[in-house]
Amino acid sequence: MDQLSVDAPPELAEVNPAEAILLAENNLNFLGALCLAEKMLFLFPPMFISIWDFLKSKVNLVRAFPQLAIGIPRGFAKTTIIKIWIVFLVLFTNKRCIMIVSYIEDHAQNIIKDVCTMLSSSNITTLFGDWNTNIERDRIDCKIFSFRGRKIILCALGSGGSIRGLNLENDRPDVMIFEDYQKKKDSENESLSDKMYEDMLGTWMKACSPFGCMYIFVANMYPTTGSILKKLKKNSDWLSFIVGAILADGTSLWEELQPIKQLIEEYEKDLRAGHPEVFLSEKLNDENAGLKAGVDITKLPRFPFDEDEMPFGRAIVIDPALDNPTSDYNGIGLVGLFDGIPTLEKVKLAKFSPLELIKQSLILAVQTQTRLIVVENAQYQASLLFWFTKVCNDNHIEGFHFMPLNIGIKSKNAKIMDSLKAWIAKEVHVKDEVRPVIINEIIKFQPLKKNNQDTCLDLLTFCKKVVEQYSDLMMMPYEPEMIAAANAKPLTEAENCLF
Repeated sequence: MDQLSVDAPPELAEVNPAEAILLAENNLNFLGALCLAEKMLFLFPPMFISIWDFLKSKVNLVRAFPQLAIGIPRGFAKTTIIKIWIVFLVLFTNKRCIMIVSYIEDHAQNIIKDVCTMLSSSNITTLFGDWNTNIERDRIDCKIFSFRGRKIILCALGSGGSIRGLNLENDRPDVMIFEDYQKKKDSENESLSDKMYEDMLGTWMKACSPFGCMYIFVANMYPTTGSILKKLKKNSDWLSFIVGAILADGTSLWEELQPIKQLIEEYEKDLRAGHPEVFLSEKLNDENAGLKAGVDITKLPRFPFDEDEMPFGRAIVIDPALDNPTSDYNGIGLVGLFDGIPTLEKVKLAKFSPLELIKQSLILAVQTQTRLIVVENAQYQASLLFWFTKVCNDNHIEGFHFMPLNIGIKSKNAKIMDSLKAWIAKEVHVKDEVRPVIINEIIKFQPLKKNNQDTCLDLLTFCKKVVEQYSDLMMMPYEPEMIAAANAKPLTEAENCLF
């Protein structure tokens, strides 16, 4: 038999057939190179080797029914590794009936098609012979052939199909692979996702061989309560191996395929789009993405009016922080009143000095024709009102109201939780400009932790309070001469004279 030349590391290339068979059985990268040849651009990283070993540890159990949930991020070759696994089952195990179930039958059929292409590759046929020589059934949804000393069945079904409609010649599956069994849009429908989960556990898994069956569910997380992978992770009958695209040390799961810089850029795009939960769930396999603090951020409503619509009233709300390196950010928020509902329109977050905080607040107030500036009425924060008044008096700036904001005695985190529930209930709004900033804080927020990064969330808690206490002072100066006056002298003095 000829020597094999494999596109693999030097130590794995140019080996004799016996060594090649042994390497293929024990080395994922070598088997992958045999199957994919020129298409295998990179070696599988260590975490994939661990997943492979996890699968191999359960495949030869006698009269056993292991249930394995594999979570691999989107874009990290999860379907490819399953195809190679099916080739491994055909070549190196006694498994006879392998069923693939996907969200649509076409996807499962394409997996079988690609597996057959791998089995037909020159490297595989040189080592193991032609699987296609003794084929009995050759359909796109079912292949039955004799190979490696046994009859083997590969069958493909869609999640909405029925195993009863597929004639397997009285054989029952001893391997069931659920690959892309559930689509994201289906996971968003509670009743549909429950039905799919019930069908998998009941209709599909109950059709197994009575002599043993290996169940594999491979997917990525969805930011929904209906995510089946999320359900399986919490089910003690399933063994889970779930990995994220970014490892604990900050490196990429597979740097050659998806560099860490590329992953971070993708996250930032999703964040700016107002949906970081998509990246956190589907790339990091975070089961709590979108559900932090018991709040489903996928249900946070969008601002319901035109972005350029003018409010009936406005206020500047300020959440100051102490001026030291360990303090949280200072927060300046613009609150508008739209149809009686307070809306967080704009935020400025930075570690301002006290004077810079006053400057930025006054500039924002002038730019938005806002007369009312309120500061949380607590200790150091309340003293800031004195300095606002003094700065304006010293520089002959008029027309503003500086008022204390009483936020109540309820704990800070409880107030934040109340404000998030109010957002979902559409009792407060958040403009799209602010949405990604505040969602970034929500996904990190832990109700049981005292020191969260929550400046923007604090500003959200002020929205309803400022309307309750000072709605009359929030009214906008809509008359042209009043707007012109607000736009002219205070801004010039604030920027050019005072600062």
